[in-house]
Amino acid sequence: MHCGRCIVLTIVKIFGHPVPHLLTQGVDRSGRRELYPARAGNNRAIEADCSNLLALCYVRLADYENAVRYARNCYDLDRKTGDPDKTSSSLNTLAGIYMSARQPEEARKYIEEGLRLSAKANNMYRRAVLEGMASEIYIALGDSQTALEHAREGYAIEQRLGRKDKMAVRMVQMAVAYFGVGQQAKAFDMLNRAIPQLKTDNNDHSLALALLTLGRIQSKDGNLGNAISSLRQAGSIFARQGDLYNESHACLALYEVLRDTLPEEAMDCQERYRVLQDSIYDREVARSMGRYSLPADATTETSPAGYFWMVLLAIVLVALACAFIFAYMRHMNRRQMHLNDNLLGVLSELRAENQQLRNQQQTLFASQPADASETDRQFLSDAEALINDMLNSNTHATAQKLARQLGMSQYQLRRRIAEITGTNINSFIQKTRMQRARRLLLTRKELSVMEVSLLCDYSDQSNFTRTFKRVFGMTPSQFTDLQKNSNRQ
Repeated sequence: MHCGRCIVLTIVKIFGHPVPHLLTQGVDRSGRRELYPARAGNNRAIEADCSNLLALCYVRLADYENAVRYARNCYDLDRKTGDPDKTSSSLNTLAGIYMSARQPEEARKYIEEGLRLSAKANNMYRRAVLEGMASEIYIALGDSQTALEHAREGYAIEQRLGRKDKMAVRMVQMAVAYFGVGQQAKAFDMLNRAIPQLKTDNNDHSLALALLTLGRIQSKDGNLGNAISSLRQAGSIFARQGDLYNESHACLALYEVLRDTLPEEAMDCQERYRVLQDSIYDREVARSMGRYSLPADATTETSPAGYFWMVLLAIVLVALACAFIFAYMRHMNRRQMHLNDNLLGVLSELRAENQQLRNQQQTLFASQPADASETDRQFLSDAEALINDMLNSNTHATAQKLARQLGMSQYQLRRRIAEITGTNINSFIQKTRMQRARRLLLTRKELSVMEVSLLCDYSDQSNFTRTFKRVFGMTPSQFTDLQKNSNRQ
């Protein structure tokens, strides 16, 4: 009885509004208190409900290992009842957890089994939900055509059931799939039909997904103003909901739109994307969740002999995988060590050069006013030297770190840089990195462009090349070629 009330409360809180972690943890504790008596009394129905509740709580807490453990327990209990409808529901929950954990291939196994069982149960409501989940999974797998087929089937069911709110959700899924197969006009039409209904239903999550896809379409059509507006709205909703995965996609899409028109704002989007990518998912979780993956024959009981051969096969496969991984990592380590030796030698020389530069009371920027005071020149020289120190120690140079080392707040730093140079702090840091790159290309001719980009804190060589060309009017390769021709003359 208590568990039933917990489930109602959780459904309202989890699916109605963003859930504070303290509330989720409280419901989690309530669910676990109910779970143990249910097990002791052999009440499988309550135990399954409590396990499902706990799985949802742990998803909200981003604890995917525990989420899948409890969801798998719910699935095992439902499977023992022989009820295909309940079992398909628990399989859908498992698929959703693996999607949240960015393991779509594992999610596909669960959703395909769930679809098979839902056809036996003949529950149209359940079938529509599963078709929608299948569409999202195949989008994540890059199979837009199969995703479109599932989304169409889900939409047809919702249409027969007369559920306009769910029809709008399926239209968004269809639009994403249409965009994936290159049918932009159909995707645009679907979104224009779905968005008003989603706003009426206050379905913010589906609305954000719709705006994200709409922004991508508008960007591809060259409608950059509307694309920026759509992508900003989508990112704002995802951020408000704590959906880091989709917010990162919105940031990346916005960066691609802004990088040629508003490069400074694009840099902020790129920085946010990098932070989100670092926060989203721990690879250790993927390995631990693998223990709960769906067996190939999930609907039949396995004999002891069958278990023996399954375990033996698993051991052999794991041994082969470990041998391959070990050989690959050994090869990569050797390659990395060689690269590191080269870079460490260069860094050592750069530290010595940087100490000489620190003693020169000058700035590297033509944009600095000619009448800058001696104090301002010294400040810029110190700031540039600190940025180079960070780069020499393989540390990402940011406004926050620079402000801390200069003993001032970020606000004071931004204002001081703007007053002296007329540019913002991000441009100042970027130009310092570019001047460093130019100096390396001039003085360290043995370095490749990739090595120079790494020494200037650019992990993406194409991004480094674009920025260098924007600052100096030519690519790094063109710059080195020009220097070679000048030396010959």
